[in-house]
Amino acid sequence: MPHRTRAAQVLGAGAIGLPAAGRGDDARLTGVAARALTHGFATLPLSGNPSGPLGDRNPEEVFRSLTGLLFTTPESS
Repeated sequence: MPHRTRAAQVLGAGAIGLPAAGRGDDARLTGVAARALTHGFATLPLSGNPSGPLGDRNPEEVFRSLTGLLFTTPESS
């Protein structure tokens, strides 16, 4: 399975799994937003843009923090 197909499945499942309060009314659109965020974040290191804000922090941990800012659940608020 291509990586992009697997990534789309994982992000889509994560979006569908969120309660409506954390994702809005359209889980598929939330999946697109998650994919866009992922793609944008992944391209930042390639262009050298996030070096200041990221410092030596783990990019995966930073990404989880970013998604937490945008996709919340009632328990995480």
